Amino acid sequence: MRIDYFVLPLLTFTAILVGLLGLYDNRSVAGLFVVAGLVFSVIGDVFNVQDQITYGLSFFILAHVSYMAAFSLNTRFKPRWFLALIPASIMALILAREYPVWSVNMDATMKIDAPVYMVFVTLMATFASGMFACSPGPHTALIALGGLVFWASDICVALSSFEKNVLAAKLVIWLYIPAQLAIATLAFMKKAPPKRRWRTR
Repeated sequence: MRIDYFVLPLLTFTAILVGLLGLYDNRSVAGLFVVAGLVFSVIGDVFNVQDQITYGLSFFILAHVSYMAAFSLNTRFKPRWFLALIPASIMALILAREYPVWSVNMDATMKIDAPVYMVFVTLMATFASGMFACSPGPHTALIALGGLVFWASDICVALSSFEKNVLAAKLVIWLYIPAQLAIATLAFMKKAPPKRRWRTR
């Protein structure tokens, strides 16, 4: 029996525990979205290791939507949020370059499912980067790194699945789990209070 039948879901479950600890400590709506995203990820892992990829990707899309909601709730939007479009543009260029190569080895269903999923994981990484752009700091840097590393882990999945890249296959778990753990720490983050306005008499 393949070891990843147990390893991936169990390791992702440790990220859920981190998220639950943060939710217990902080009791925030953003924390709820993070934990929901982690639960969706575990379900996605279970489907993926059973090669039910369409279902797996569907649950990971739900996870990314949950993460984006959490990132948005903890971000006070400023014009510099759009700096996040710089890494997003780089990610889009990489996908545009690699996708034609990958699509040769995809069945008809995957040729639809994969691009849709790529859009959502790229958006998730962009929203994570936007948090750091709006509120630079160690914690937001960790979360932004988590989003970008999650994206990189999915690139490794594609390389190992469609180009049979052995190194990429070995890197997946070493990127995916730290990324999930980094995102899970958002549950500990307290939302920044609104700026006080000084009243003049």
